[in-house]
Amino acid sequence: MGWAILLAGLAHAGPWTRDLGSYYVQGGADIYMPSEYVERGRRAGTSDDTFTGTLYSLYGEVGLSPAHPVQVVFSVPFARYRVDFERDDAFRTATGSVTTNRMQDLRIMPQVALHPEIPVALGVEVKQPMYRNNRVCKEYPIFQEVCAIPGDGQTDITTWVLAGGSTARAPFWGELAVGYLHRTENFYKWNTDLVFVDGFTWQSTVGANLGDSLWMVKTRGVKNLAADKVTNEYASVSPGVLLTFWDQVGLDVHVAWEVWAKNQSRGVTVGAGVSWFN
Repeated sequence: MGWAILLAGLAHAGPWTRDLGSYYVQGGADIYMPSEYVERGRRAGTSDDTFTGTLYSLYGEVGLSPAHPVQVVFSVPFARYRVDFERDDAFRTATGSVTTNRMQDLRIMPQVALHPEIPVALGVEVKQPMYRNNRVCKEYPIFQEVCAIPGDGQTDITTWVLAGGSTARAPFWGELAVGYLHRTENFYKWNTDLVFVDGFTWQSTVGANLGDSLWMVKTRGVKNLAADKVTNEYASVSPGVLLTFWDQVGLDVHVAWEVWAKNQSRGVTVGAGVSWFN
């Protein structure tokens, strides 16, 4: 499904937990172009279907506590999906396109530092859909089997452990986050018999500070804990650069692609974002 890999463009929390008054906010846009288009839980797209996804997102980290580093991390995405399709019946070949505009999955994660000096943290992320899959293309029933749905439509809970470090004499740094992804069947106003399995998830970054720029390579992915025919799993790689202007403003440019995927689309994401931080 095209929505899943649009996540590759989203920023994600690191192990350096913010103090009270510290913040990071990013507004971004990403375009996803799959080479293999799959709609999990509904059908596999035919070779004549093409999909383009655009994601607009607001991401933030805000420090909350004066006594010990505690922050809240949030992501609010809006997605636009376009499917161009071709269908044959007994009389003719029909071509067309259908566009879906929906809020995607809201993500909120409280995070607490586990050590006063070493960058190690614990976070619990909740993913909650802001859409109803049974309402997508409801006004155009003939297109419902073609429309791309925004997501799985249910709540996920991920427990993360985050750690990081940097070198003393060179400008290199790295982050690693590993988590347990619990997939619930708590669907938002959608009756379906879909059942998902839990998984192991990770995010990593290696980078270098070169003047006013941060050069980095990110990876992220999910591996299911049991074989399954509908639950998505993938691994992606995303190189990018963050250019800093006026001390507190940055421009992020990145590209991402899946090196492996199951039960979801594979393709390339290209995106950019503007950030404000202190």
